[in-house]
Amino acid sequence: MLANPDVRFLNQLAALSEDLILKEHAAAAAKMQGRCEVPENESHPGCSDRVLGILKDYISTAYPEHTVYDHSPDASEDKFVWSVDVFNTEQLSERGLPAKGVSAGLSHRGKSVAGMVVRPFTRERFWAEGAEALTFGPLGQFRLNTRRNIQLHQSIMHVSDDDCFDEVTRKGIQSLSSRVLMTRQGDPCHAMTMLAAGYIDLCIIHPDRMSALSPLILLVKNARGCVTELSGQYAGYLASSGPVLHAEILRVLNSAK
Repeated sequence: MLANPDVRFLNQLAALSEDLILKEHAAAAAKMQGRCEVPENESHPGCSDRVLGILKDYISTAYPEHTVYDHSPDASEDKFVWSVDVFNTEQLSERGLPAKGVSAGLSHRGKSVAGMVVRPFTRERFWAEGAEALTFGPLGQFRLNTRRNIQLHQSIMHVSDDDCFDEVTRKGIQSLSSRVLMTRQGDPCHAMTMLAAGYIDLCIIHPDRMSALSPLILLVKNARGCVTELSGQYAGYLASSGPVLHAEILRVLNSAK
């Protein structure tokens, strides 16, 4: 049995995730035999049950006293709780582009303490531990910091499909969209990593699986960003690059009610 998890174990888990997903994709591509349609296991999220099972077993073997969830919130009375998710960017996979990844987060007595997000097809890893947020990719390893001193009208905003939100939140999103520089939609996991890396400035997210969000919240906070849970009919989160911008966004959302 290993000692408490550290960066080495997170990277071991990331390496295993990369190997499993790339081999799964290669096997699916081989079955296509030159056909143009997207492999079935790439066109639907949540289909990599075998990959998820192996990752859960890997954690449980290293830390048999830990609890491991998948597709579930990491709320538990247990001391150490992992949440693991194999996510898929549907908008990309529908176009035949491989876009699968893994997020894994560790909580201690309900507080998120470590997390890793892996994107095998771009060879990127993002992780948070303690007070640090870092990334590793083709250009090397770097500390993550959100973009600073950006005003609302200069901001790039990511939003999940607004059909996920209640009417009040949709009005707030529309009000924000008229004020920011640009609005984009897409994968919330990718958006949160890009926020932490300083490429975009705010995210309004309604995650389908809360387990995917736990390590991402810690990643953004460790990169000096802010995260607030939104109230309303549906669960959602506002993440932004810093406290001044965050306060302005909340003011606009509240004024739209």
